[in-house]
Amino acid sequence: GLGVVLSHPTPEGDRPIAFASRSLTKAEKNYSHLEKSFSLVFGVTRFRNYLLGREFTLITDHRPLLSLLSETKPVPTVAAARIQRWVLTLVAYAYKIKFKPGKDHSNADAFSRLPVPENCQEPPQPAELVLMMQVLDDSPVTVHHVRTEIQSDETHPVKLM
Repeated sequence: GLGVVLSHPTPEGDRPIAFASRSLTKAEKNYSHLEKSFSLVFGVTRFRNYLLGREFTLITDHRPLLSLLSETKPVPTVAAARIQRWVLTLVAYAYKIKFKPGKDHSNADAFSRLPVPENCQEPPQPAELVLMMQVLDDSPVTVHHVRTEIQSDETHPVKLM
């Protein structure tokens, strides 16, 4: 499975803010070890509302990702199209990437080994993420009100009829 932890560094250590995990699909189970290590793309896209516009650090227990996602090295042209897409996804974010051995990475590792069951429903999104349209009948300003004010304004260059 895939497991990620969004945490905040404090002097006492990292404080978890949110957790996410999911099972691998049948196709994803056939991915290479490198591609399975891209769970950080799952985490970044899952927590994008927290991460966009902020600098953050990605911590991985898979050392090859350090060079693949380095700011100084281009993505190899022979990399799989899937990996190139994931790298392009991460370009939108301001991140640094660090290596942390798996034995010190226990919280995310635990979630990857015990993913959320497939029949589990997604938690509802916060209200500010849901686009809602509402018609206000009692608008404080009407077209008639705007027209009247423009006509009474002596400094306005355009007069409405």
